[in-house]
Amino acid sequence: MHLKIATFNIGCGVPMDWKGNGDFDIVSFLGNLIRNENIDILALEESPVKDEKNAGLAELTGQTCGYEYYQELPLSPSHILPGKTMGVGIVSKYAFAKIETMILPNPEITYNKNGKILVSHNKGFLMTEIMVGDQRIHFITGHCFPFHSFKADEENFVFHFRTLEKYLCDLEEGAQDPILIAGDFNSSKLERVMPKLYQQYHSVLSGETRPSGRSDDHIFVSNHCTVTKWKTADFGFDHYCCICEVEI
Repeated sequence: MHLKIATFNIGCGVPMDWKGNGDFDIVSFLGNLIRNENIDILALEESPVKDEKNAGLAELTGQTCGYEYYQELPLSPSHILPGKTMGVGIVSKYAFAKIETMILPNPEITYNKNGKILVSHNKGFLMTEIMVGDQRIHFITGHCFPFHSFKADEENFVFHFRTLEKYLCDLEEGAQDPILIAGDFNSSKLERVMPKLYQQYHSVLSGETRPSGRSDDHIFVSNHCTVTKWKTADFGFDHYCCICEVEI
């Protein structure tokens, strides 16, 4: 069975050079992206989540493209949209059979950026099982801490990654169903901090995944999957949209 997935850190829905009048219409943009690329499951990072006044971006995107299944994990205050909370989300053509969450260890660090004190915040992952027809798949997405933004080396904070790595590797050892992992790991040297992940999964992407030249976004698949195509697409955000097609 053919499946097309994507992961996209959308920076709270604001393109880097947006200078238009009013808010950028991120809902219509993502709906068109899903339709034009025929994406079955879209993972979102730095996605505005549901609050007291507004539905979350994952839900709104699903509504605009006719996908009724979505999940969100709130994580931290938005650094782009004051008063908003951002997190990770999934928009899916197919129904969820199981949902779990994981909050990663907070590194508890600060950084003085031009007189503004940045404080480390929570990051985490959504672990889901999705029924694609009669086939159950594990689809996992999330967001790791941006150590580079705090001028810190992630190799000095491997504990931030190890709980996640153990979960993913334990899952692969006992799984009989395909596993797809897609998200913003915020690391261009992920193989050094999560070496076992590379031993047990196939790493799909290569090259930069951001206009800055960094390679922070990653897609991994288990041996139950065959990758047929993948690409990155620049839509003017500070991360590329990473798209992968697999046979499961």
